[in-house]
Amino acid sequence: MRGLFGFSIIEFVRKRKRAQWISLGLRSKQIQLNNGTSLHCWVLQKNEPDSLENPRPSLLLVHGFGADGLTGWDTQICALGKHFDLLIPDLIFFGDSTTTSSERTEIFQAECLKSMLDTLGVESVIVVGHSYGGFVAFWMAHKYPNVVRRLVIVSSGICMTPSTNDPLLEEFGSSDIEDLLLPKNVGDFKRVANFSFYKMPWLPSFIYKDLLQVHI
Repeated sequence: MRGLFGFSIIEFVRKRKRAQWISLGLRSKQIQLNNGTSLHCWVLQKNEPDSLENPRPSLLLVHGFGADGLTGWDTQICALGKHFDLLIPDLIFFGDSTTTSSERTEIFQAECLKSMLDTLGVESVIVVGHSYGGFVAFWMAHKYPNVVRRLVIVSSGICMTPSTNDPLLEEFGSSDIEDLLLPKNVGDFKRVANFSFYKMPWLPSFIYKDLLQVHI
């Protein structure tokens, strides 16, 4: 469902963000892999072929669950783009990345990101993974140590156990973590937002509806 008169505020904001990223030199690329996967990636490359003595390092930014590259790293782009060539993919089933494969693991996500790097001709990267993206980044470093030069994992439960989420679910009043990760209606979405933020600003219901349509 859209907002007033079918207008999507969220899509409007995203279009403005896309235009801003393009103005900063990023390019949107849709990369077809040979396993039935199509990965979307924002790329900022300033290395010149004739000036490789001191090339800028490549930085791969892997977003968390529920986001995509555009929303997950928007506030970091200006600062990081001054020092790194940037690779900002949408993980599979987020943003504009899809697959026909039945694989659903973070290992498969890592394998696809490695294939994407091969297609782009990137031989080594520094990888930063946030939340769910940290799991993917971990597996990239584990499987491809000659490619991942450095690894930064931010806010990821790498050492989780089957009971790690129990206190969280009890406080939320649910028995399934899916209720927190994938709210199905505006009421649930508001509960998740208020539960997730220290001081969640008030938003009208049509904004939540718009967010559900665009991101979930």
